[in-house]
Amino acid sequence: ASDMGSGNLQRQQAASQIVHSRITLNTQDHEDHTFAGVMFDVRAKDSLPFEYLEINGIAVRGELGPITIWTTPETYKNKQELQEEWKCVHNQVHAASLRDFKHMQLDSTIRLKPGE
Repeated sequence: ASDMGSGNLQRQQAASQIVHSRITLNTQDHEDHTFAGVMFDVRAKDSLPFEYLEINGIAVRGELGPITIWTTPETYKNKQELQEEWKCVHNQVHAASLRDFKHMQLDSTIRLKPGE
Protein backbone atom coordinates (compact mmCIF):
# COMPACT_ATOMS: atom_id res chain seq x y z
CA ALA A 1 0.00 0.00 0.00
CA SER A 2 1.39 3.32 -1.07
CA ASP A 3 1.12 6.40 1.08
CA MET A 4 1.36 8.88 -1.83
CA GLY A 5 -1.14 11.37 -0.44
CA SER A 6 0.88 12.13 2.68
CA GLY A 7 4.15 12.64 0.80
CA ASN A 8 5.70 9.47 2.23
CA LEU A 9 7.09 7.16 -0.44
CA GLN A 10 7.70 3.53 0.35
CA ARG A 11 10.97 2.29 -1.12
CA GLN A 12 11.33 -1.42 -1.87
CA GLN A 13 13.51 -3.39 0.52
CA ALA A 14 15.42 -4.95 -2.40
CA ALA A 15 15.50 -4.92 -6.19
CA SER A 16 13.14 -7.31 -7.94
CA GLN A 17 15.74 -8.36 -10.53
CA ILE A 18 19.42 -9.24 -10.72
CA VAL A 19 21.52 -6.50 -12.26
CA HIS A 20 24.81 -7.45 -13.89
CA SER A 21 27.21 -4.59 -14.35
CA ARG A 22 30.89 -3.86 -14.72
CA ILE A 23 32.59 -0.77 -13.47
CA THR A 24 35.72 0.35 -15.26
CA LEU A 25 38.03 2.73 -13.49
CA ASN A 26 40.48 3.64 -16.22
CA THR A 27 43.39 5.48 -14.65
CA GLN A 28 45.92 7.53 -16.55
CA ASP A 29 49.01 5.43 -17.09
CA HIS A 30 52.37 6.93 -17.90
CA GLU A 31 54.01 3.47 -17.78
CA ASP A 32 56.67 4.84 -15.45
CA HIS A 33 55.98 2.62 -12.48
CA THR A 34 55.58 -0.94 -11.26
CA PHE A 35 53.44 -2.34 -8.49
CA ALA A 36 54.27 -4.93 -5.91
CA GLY A 37 50.67 -4.68 -4.74
CA VAL A 38 47.73 -2.40 -4.08
CA MET A 39 45.20 -2.41 -1.24
CA PHE A 40 41.83 -0.70 -1.15
CA ASP A 41 38.52 -0.97 0.67
CA VAL A 42 35.23 -1.65 -1.14
CA ARG A 43 31.96 -0.60 0.50
CA ALA A 44 28.41 -1.30 -0.64
CA LYS A 45 26.27 1.82 -0.24
CA ASP A 46 23.17 1.40 1.86
CA SER A 47 21.22 4.23 0.19
CA LEU A 48 19.80 2.05 -2.63
CA PRO A 49 17.54 -0.99 -2.39
CA PHE A 50 19.54 -4.18 -2.94
CA GLU A 51 20.20 -7.42 -1.08
CA TYR A 52 23.88 -7.75 -1.83
CA LEU A 53 26.72 -6.79 -4.16
CA GLU A 54 28.82 -9.61 -5.62
CA ILE A 55 32.38 -9.20 -6.84
CA ASN A 56 33.50 -12.13 -8.97
CA GLY A 57 36.65 -10.72 -10.53
CA ILE A 58 38.79 -7.74 -11.34
CA ALA A 59 40.61 -6.66 -14.47
CA VAL A 60 44.05 -5.08 -14.75
CA ARG A 61 46.62 -4.48 -17.45
CA GLY A 62 50.39 -4.40 -17.52
CA GLU A 63 53.33 -6.77 -17.56
CA LEU A 64 51.38 -9.01 -15.13
CA GLY A 65 52.94 -12.45 -14.45
CA PRO A 66 52.18 -14.20 -11.15
CA ILE A 67 49.12 -12.48 -9.64
CA THR A 68 47.47 -13.13 -6.29
CA ILE A 69 44.31 -11.39 -5.07
CA TRP A 70 43.45 -11.39 -1.37
CA THR A 71 40.43 -10.30 0.66
CA THR A 72 39.84 -9.47 4.31
CA PRO A 73 36.63 -8.47 6.12
CA GLU A 74 35.79 -4.80 6.69
CA THR A 75 39.12 -3.06 5.97
CA TYR A 76 42.73 -3.78 5.13
CA LYS A 77 43.94 -1.08 7.55
CA ASN A 78 46.14 -2.38 10.37
CA LYS A 79 46.06 -5.88 8.82
CA GLN A 80 48.73 -5.53 6.13
CA GLU A 81 51.09 -8.01 7.80
CA LEU A 82 48.57 -10.26 9.60
CA GLN A 83 48.45 -13.22 7.19
CA GLU A 84 45.77 -15.03 9.24
CA GLU A 85 43.35 -12.15 8.50
CA TRP A 86 43.54 -12.65 4.71
CA LYS A 87 42.07 -15.17 2.25
CA CYS A 88 43.60 -15.72 -1.20
CA VAL A 89 40.85 -15.67 -3.86
CA HIS A 90 43.06 -15.72 -6.99
CA ASN A 91 46.51 -17.20 -7.65
CA GLN A 92 47.50 -17.53 -11.31
CA VAL A 93 50.17 -16.52 -13.78
CA HIS A 94 48.93 -14.11 -16.46
CA ALA A 95 50.50 -13.12 -19.77
CA ALA A 96 51.33 -9.46 -20.30
CA SER A 97 48.46 -7.28 -21.53
CA LEU A 98 49.70 -3.72 -21.86
CA ARG A 99 46.69 -2.17 -23.62
CA ASP A 100 43.68 -4.34 -22.84
CA PHE A 101 42.36 -5.16 -19.40
CA LYS A 102 42.84 -8.81 -18.41
CA HIS A 103 39.94 -10.29 -16.40
CA MET A 104 40.93 -12.25 -13.31
CA GLN A 105 38.16 -14.52 -12.07
CA LEU A 106 38.03 -14.95 -8.30
CA ASP A 107 38.00 -18.50 -6.89
CA SER A 108 35.22 -17.48 -4.51
CA THR A 109 32.78 -14.60 -4.89
CA ILE A 110 32.98 -11.67 -2.48
CA ARG A 111 29.48 -10.75 -1.29
CA LEU A 112 28.75 -7.45 0.46
CA LYS A 113 25.43 -6.50 2.03
CA PRO A 114 24.30 -2.86 2.15
CA GLY A 115 26.62 -0.86 4.40
CA GLU A 116 29.39 -3.49 4.41
